[in-house]
Amino acid sequence: MKTNNKSYDGVAKFFDFFRAGDMRRWGPDQRALFKNLKGRVLYIGIGTGQEIVNFPPGLDVTAVDMSYAMLERSHARVQNYRGKIHRCQMDAQATAFQDNTFDTILTVCVLCSVNQPAICLKELKRVLKPDGEDQWCQLEPIGDYHKLDREKVLHLIREAGIAGMGGAGFPT
Repeated sequence: MKTNNKSYDGVAKFFDFFRAGDMRRWGPDQRALFKNLKGRVLYIGIGTGQEIVNFPPGLDVTAVDMSYAMLERSHARVQNYRGKIHRCQMDAQATAFQDNTFDTILTVCVLCSVNQPAICLKELKRVLKPDGEDQWCQLEPIGDYHKLDREKVLHLIREAGIAGMGGAGFPT
């Protein structure tokens, strides 16, 4: 999937709306995962900062996004966090950080959005300390939804925050 900062700049003002269902569904799992964050944390793909609410207090985070508009929209969430978050605009495939800088690296639904995931992973490995940890929160595809009964599909759609928009209840 080819993406660039201009495409994310264009959707920044709608991003929170599109991700609302994900945040409701993933909140408990994110809190469980994020409690393991420690030391200097590199957060790849901060976007509008929706996940910050699930961070434990007191972290020292460097948050990266390639979209200036996304970084701007994360401002209030960063300010309200009870810890340190420094935001940087840069591409995760070629960061400006020195080797072995971070104790923990966090990505949330990022590798499906970068142009070259293997290059991104190599870059993240470069900036992660040898004894550091990586934390991943990726999408969970459903697979063949045709094999699910109608009620299960409707439930998944509602959980994603799609159903109920103007009375819609997909699929019909």
